[in-house]
Amino acid sequence: MRKKSTMFLLVISLGLLFSGAVSAQEDSGTVNVTVTDENGDNVTQATEGDEVNVNVVAENTGDEDLEVPYVIVNTEPESDLEYKSDEATMEFDGTTTTNDPNDPFFYFVDGTGWVWDIGVVTPGSDLDPDEVATLIVPAIVHAGSTVTVTGDFFAFLDEEEDPTLLDSDSYSFQAEPAPVTVPTNATAVQAETVGMEETGAPIAPLVLGFLTILGGLVSSRKIR
Repeated sequence: MRKKSTMFLLVISLGLLFSGAVSAQEDSGTVNVTVTDENGDNVTQATEGDEVNVNVVAENTGDEDLEVPYVIVNTEPESDLEYKSDEATMEFDGTTTTNDPNDPFFYFVDGTGWVWDIGVVTPGSDLDPDEVATLIVPAIVHAGSTVTVTGDFFAFLDEEEDPTLLDSDSYSFQAEPAPVTVPTNATAVQAETVGMEETGAPIAPLVLGFLTILGGLVSSRKIR
């Protein structure tokens, strides 16, 4: 099998993608993108600051090996998800692999987006028929808008010189701004009242008692 460089692969795929020369071959591979919460449930709405998991599943559904398979993952708006690439994991053939910064399978390329280089982990840099690979990347939600995550699945087929777009999928959810809590006047007054009661007796009875004592002293002096 030929070993093609990732950089060459990216340059070619992007050029063909923008020129419209790459045709989808859905019978050769499929990709599925979802965003889930800590319980594994699909996220429909998240709050700024929440951590979610971006899940991408790529499968070879054809009869031929997929050479140097990879998925380009893009987010719109780009700034609304902060990917924790150092915590990304890839599941393949019953084994879970954590992203290695020295030889990463998930990394960012300027002008392209996040790249899931499946061939970094799979034997021979291929994805054989019926084989499935799964990417799980934690991410922090930012800002507040509709967030869309898209995955474009590419690979080389039958000794072709150009990569083929096998399948695309996207997932959207609503990101809400974090709520802002502002203390009200009522809250401030309540806090002051509680503070006085914690230090001792209420002020009014103390003042009344002081005046009573003072009045008694004055009266006793007048009698004398």
